[in-house]
Amino acid sequence: MKAWRDSHPQATFMQIEEALEEELSKLRAEMLSDLANASAATEGETADGERVKCPKCRGASQRHGYRKRRLKGRHDQSIRIERRVMTCAGCGHTFFPSGQ
Repeated sequence: MKAWRDSHPQATFMQIEEALEEELSKLRAEMLSDLANASAATEGETADGERVKCPKCRGASQRHGYRKRRLKGRHDQSIRIERRVMTCAGCGHTFFPSGQ
């Protein structure tokens, strides 16, 4: 922000506030991404460390790779998350554990 302010010495208070909000929204998006990806639920495990059950039949699930996804946050910031894909060994249902 100091570099921005140095290059905009005549900026009004509102312009400074806008520039600050833009920078904060980038930081917010990065933090949201980090927090969302850090959850044990994103790996298909419960808080107790057990593998999540299929939401359809409650059967045992298997990890089935990852999918990347982009979400839109406030101020149109792109938030990147990587989600584990799970497949039920019994019924074949595919799901995202963090979406339960």
